[in-house]
Amino acid sequence: YYTDIPLRISTVDQLLPSNNINCLYRDEEDVLWIGTSKGVSTIRENIITNLSSPKKIAEPKWWQRLFGFTTERKSFEEPIQAITSWGDCILLVNTEGLYKADRKHDELIRLYNYDITSSLSTPLQNITTVMVDFDANIWLAGDQLLKYDITHNELYKISENMPFRGRSFLTLTEDINAKSIWIGMERG
Repeated sequence: YYTDIPLRISTVDQLLPSNNINCLYRDEEDVLWIGTSKGVSTIRENIITNLSSPKKIAEPKWWQRLFGFTTERKSFEEPIQAITSWGDCILLVNTEGLYKADRKHDELIRLYNYDITSSLSTPLQNITTVMVDFDANIWLAGDQLLKYDITHNELYKISENMPFRGRSFLTLTEDINAKSIWIGMERG
């Protein structure tokens, strides 16, 4: 269906957490993930869901109140600068950390936070992309190039050990046949 009238998607009716869009990512299930300066939203089959606002939960049943069982949903208002998928999970990245959640288009569940900044002498800034390679390492590109082994919680500062011509890493892609990573930089 085509229309020449654009659809405005914004913070009106809380469709987006912020009007400042940092990144877009379309996953394998044709869900569009929108990273903003205050969280993340999805668009699937023309349904827009603000994942940063917690879903309304049903009133607890009598037995839940009796035993003190409460369900609390927290908001997720972190700025998101890069998004990619990893198996059945979604990875959300900002300068403070790496977040992994179940890849559901209507809710952020089982959200894990991995601290990637504590072992860096200078913080990662200007994040441009995130990529998962064939060995399940997570590559982060910005003013530094980092490789994160999520299973062993090890961070490698690739840009410190290799002679790159520039210091701004723009894009990454993997050649699986040649087992190599291609790095696009501002100077080559």
